[in-house]
Amino acid sequence: SLWLRPLDNTDATPVPGSNGAVLPFWSSDSDSIAFFNSRSGSLQVADMSGDPARIRCNLPAKGGYGGGCWTADGTILFSQGPLGLYSLAADSDEPEPLVLAAEGDAGFYAPHVMPDGASVLFSVWKKDGLWQIEMLSDGKRTIVIDASPGEIVTGPVYSPTGHILYNRVHGNGE
Repeated sequence: SLWLRPLDNTDATPVPGSNGAVLPFWSSDSDSIAFFNSRSGSLQVADMSGDPARIRCNLPAKGGYGGGCWTADGTILFSQGPLGLYSLAADSDEPEPLVLAAEGDAGFYAPHVMPDGASVLFSVWKKDGLWQIEMLSDGKRTIVIDASPGEIVTGPVYSPTGHILYNRVHGNGE
């Protein structure tokens, strides 16, 4: 389950209805938390009002959780690992495919919405074992970072300074 604790004290409280929570992420206004529920195979949302978490949608497949993010208009973008990236509009309970796995794709992870609210950075694991960070913009995938063999690149985050922060792990764990 998820727990919430203010930084200025040590009292943590459980987020109601979050049993089975995996990979939580904040809404863009920090008023809500979304998470994958490994028990029910759903994407759930908990508001900071203290009400129990509610199911926003059933996931296309159980498992394969790869992270998520919110756009400013309340749309949730999330990864279903080997299946692809999905979009869940604020007023919908049906996820729509954003990027489906193409030939050679093995998994999608860590979507991050860009400041324009439309472009998305994400990590892709390829079937040949290589990793890439790509950007989806206007329906087109573009490779932003191509890892060398034996490296993993994941977790891209954009900075207003025009930089992309990401994690690069070499085969030796460094």
